[in-house]
Amino acid sequence: MYEEILLTVGAFEAGLAGEIESESKKLKRMLTKDEFVKKFGEFSSTKNWLVYQKRARSIMATYDEELRSIKHPKLIDYKKEFSQEDIQKLLG
Repeated sequence: MYEEILLTVGAFEAGLAGEIESESKKLKRMLTKDEFVKKFGEFSSTKNWLVYQKRARSIMATYDEELRSIKHPKLIDYKKEFSQEDIQKLLG
């Protein structure tokens, strides 16, 4: 399950890197931050990536639910809200 997430993230990064490289070669310079943000938005909103995003979210939600169902004395029940006392313990 986790392997599928890593594969999706890796494919996205490789595809985005290719788009940035192409744009950079076309402009004959590095992209500015705004140009990168625009390219990222365009790339991440293409229909093929929206399918992968939905799948990844579904997998991670399932993984999260599995983690929440683990019963182990050393694990904190992170479904509950931290009290002020809990926060003070964490801060020392």
